[in-house]
Amino acid sequence: RVVDKAPVNSDYLGLIHWVFPNARFIYMQRDPVDTCLSCYFQNFGNTHPYTSSLHALGEVYLQYRRLMTHWRSILSIWILDMQYEQLVSSPEKEVRRLLEFCELTWHQKCLEFYKSGRYVNTASYDQVRQPIYQTSAGRWKHYEPYLRELKDTLSGLQMIG
Repeated sequence: RVVDKAPVNSDYLGLIHWVFPNARFIYMQRDPVDTCLSCYFQNFGNTHPYTSSLHALGEVYLQYRRLMTHWRSILSIWILDMQYEQLVSSPEKEVRRLLEFCELTWHQKCLEFYKSGRYVNTASYDQVRQPIYQTSAGRWKHYEPYLRELKDTLSGLQMIG
């Protein structure tokens, strides 16, 4: 099993499906403003230069959503739609649903991932070393006065789910 939550994974969905035709994909969706703000606050350096601009983040997010719509229309893939906000509010229920989709069995340790001593290579290293928390859902509301440009860019976006 491979888990990778890089911001541009959607670019490679067609290739991944071609190389691994039986792969199963988890499409974790989150409030678009929270998603963009999370990227904005993360220091990706030169890897994702668009993350230093709220307008650019909004534009990239719109293109990502268009691309996901495209992949769904041309690929016959196993894909599970999940909502981040539901995962953090009902973790056991959502993790069980995810495991069932992946044909894996439930174990209580699935909710105790933060206790693992395994190597983690992610920008959100600190987050995977603590239990699931809900404080990032709706986080954008704390910064609303500063998000006009982002919200204007995302205006008209059709919400999924």
